[in-house]
Amino acid sequence: MAEAEVTIHAEHMFYDRLGTHRGVELRFDAFAATADADQVITPEGLAGQRLLDLRGLDGGELKDAQGRPVVYEPGAYTVRTLQEFVTQSIVDQAHLNGGGVCTVAH
Repeated sequence: MAEAEVTIHAEHMFYDRLGTHRGVELRFDAFAATADADQVITPEGLAGQRLLDLRGLDGGELKDAQGRPVVYEPGAYTVRTLQEFVTQSIVDQAHLNGGGVCTVAH
């Protein structure tokens, strides 16, 4: 028996980069732009948000506060949509005993 602390960092799904914690920005506009008529964000909506052609609430190109196009950096992963990006980010969300990425061995 062992005592352990698992910390879930849900904010990682809002990072604009995969595979690193350095230089990331938290972003939500790309998520918000996928909301349906009831203001619900769904996996299907996220799957429609292509990383190489991010769209904003108005349907136009998604830009940051300085007017630059928003870019998501997938690192070494092959992800094409915001839904795939979020799914991959889950790998980095759990930490065991305050540090390191949790892994499971069988």
